[in-house]
Amino acid sequence: MGSKTIDLDPVRHDELVAWVSHLPQFLATALSALLEDEVGDAPELKDVGGRGLREMTRLGASPFSMWRDIAYTNTAAVDAGAAGAGAEAGAFARKTCARRSCG
Repeated sequence: MGSKTIDLDPVRHDELVAWVSHLPQFLATALSALLEDEVGDAPELKDVGGRGLREMTRLGASPFSMWRDIAYTNTAAVDAGAAGAGAEAGAFARKTCARRSCG
């Protein structure tokens, strides 16, 4: 199967999986929820969305109950990842707009 075991401190494990597993899942779930609120089931969404939208919403369709339990048990690391992602997304948008004189 190609699997490999590693010995990790439990706190380090929680930090790493929050960044590489939980954060992508929560971002995808948040995007799916925002899309539902903002555009609903607009048929043209699939036409303009492309592969990125398909991949993100595929992740966002995962069972909420599993991710809810993960968020409850790894709260500090998940919060840190979400805060970091939000700050980075805002900084990216500000840099991009500064270069293009966005309103």
